[in-house]
Amino acid sequence: MNVSNEIIKDVAGMLSVEDTLNIIFNIKDKVNVSEFKIAEDLHLEIRDIRKKLYRLLENNLVTFKRKKDKKKGWYIYYWTFNPVQAKFLYTQLREKKLKILQERLEREKNNQFFICPNACVRLDFEKAFEFDFKCPECGSSVKEHNNESTIRNLEEEIERLKRELAEIRENKFKLPKEKTKQKMITKKTKKSREEKKKTKKEKKQIENVKIKKRKKR
Repeated sequence: MNVSNEIIKDVAGMLSVEDTLNIIFNIKDKVNVSEFKIAEDLHLEIRDIRKKLYRLLENNLVTFKRKKDKKKGWYIYYWTFNPVQAKFLYTQLREKKLKILQERLEREKNNQFFICPNACVRLDFEKAFEFDFKCPECGSSVKEHNNESTIRNLEEEIERLKRELAEIRENKFKLPKEKTKQKMITKKTKKSREEKKKTKKEKKQIENVKIKKRKKR
């Protein structure tokens, strides 16, 4: 399974492992890559490579196999990127974000907010009442905040995430390479069927000629 770089970057950002992207992209389309080979390719110390790989391992974004070096006697680890987990995390994190946005939208709709003219704080009614409608930072009188645009933006983002998740659940969330591969398989199958059909037709024609020759005799 192939996963686009955009999905990988998105997942890495949400997991705060952006500094491991160079490793992911290095092994992404390979299998069982030696940690020493990764360090060599990226011009980094092996200890730095291992630290980053272990962080990826914590989120199951990589798998490993270890083999003992017969000459030196120590174990060498071979790493493979896990695209299935990347896609799963992408969906899971999207669902988590959707839940947070829905909770925030509910709060925005059901509360009255006040904002400091100096943009120090934004308070709901209870907090504003508690501070006597004064900013706890600078002491200025807070003013009611119109949050219609905030609500509208939240609703748009929620709808976008819902559509995206619906596409994933309906298995419509396919990557370009997967589509290309599927097209190639379809074309190959179609061609194979046509060749078989043609072969059968030719065999039938030859058989008919033989029958005619026998009759003439």
